[in-house]
Amino acid sequence: MIWPFNKLLKRNYAVADSYFVKMGMPVYTNWTVEKAVKEGYRSNGWVYRSVYLIAKAVSQVQWVVANQDGEHIEGHHLSKVFQKPHPNLSRQDLFELVSSWLELAGNSYLLKVKAGGKTKEMWPVSPDRLAPLPSKNIAEWMQGYALDGKNKVEFKPEEIVHHKFFNPANPLLGIAPLEAAARTVDVDNAMQDWNKSAMQNRGVIDGVMSFKREFNSQEEVDIVSEKLNESIAGAANARKVKVVGSEAKFQRMGLNPAEMDFNNSRVFNREEIFIVFGIPPVYAGVTDAATMNNYKVSELIFWFQTVIPLLDDIKDTFNRSFTDELGKNEN
Repeated sequence: MIWPFNKLLKRNYAVADSYFVKMGMPVYTNWTVEKAVKEGYRSNGWVYRSVYLIAKAVSQVQWVVANQDGEHIEGHHLSKVFQKPHPNLSRQDLFELVSSWLELAGNSYLLKVKAGGKTKEMWPVSPDRLAPLPSKNIAEWMQGYALDGKNKVEFKPEEIVHHKFFNPANPLLGIAPLEAAARTVDVDNAMQDWNKSAMQNRGVIDGVMSFKREFNSQEEVDIVSEKLNESIAGAANARKVKVVGSEAKFQRMGLNPAEMDFNNSRVFNREEIFIVFGIPPVYAGVTDAATMNNYKVSELIFWFQTVIPLLDDIKDTFNRSFTDELGKNEN
């Protein structure tokens, strides 16, 4: 068995309808890494922070081959592969990528590069490029993996190390935490956009300015509107009162900040996003009522409820994938 070793440890939604409906066809999904990064990881600070913390924690763990007593087997070729898995990526880079793909896409793929019947390198393949291809033969489970939208087997199952989060609707394709949090992330991003727009131009039509005099044309109305907007829009003019002309009447239509209650709503969004990713808010940097004691407790919660279970899943997948290269009582 391949073990993680660390001195501190000592030990929009996937569209695949159903695995059983897709028998014999590649299971592609519209939930992609590109979409997850664009709409979540890059655009939402709390998603970024969650993935960052998990990826950094997972990547600091060393991996070795051990015997049944948990003792390291010196010089094992797989231990060497895990120390230097790729010519252009360090061990830390590779495992940051694997864990980030899992959190964002629900799947992570590594291609085993072999020589002389033994794995020499592990090459990451984007989840956007590979798709599991179920077998029509129920005893075979799956045929392999299709590549780049094709409907044929490009890689056999034993050539790919496929880490995934469990998906009860389709055991061949994982579900990402970000998918589960997608609605909350969308709402939070929309609220930030609203706030940004409100700072720039009050976000919505704040009110209607009416005049008793008549305008000669729509062009004249537009010119007056533009002049008013130029004089009150932007952060420098926020919440200022402008007096124009004579016999003008203003009626407020937009909600004020207290009515919108953005801050409290965003706190709820933050808590839900952190819960889905398994990040204690205090450990992520939330300072509300934070103390050194509950920070230490939150760190333990993070490791024992989020990181170690994830490492166990990764370890189990490696052991299954490298069964043919592990000797008796090696794990």
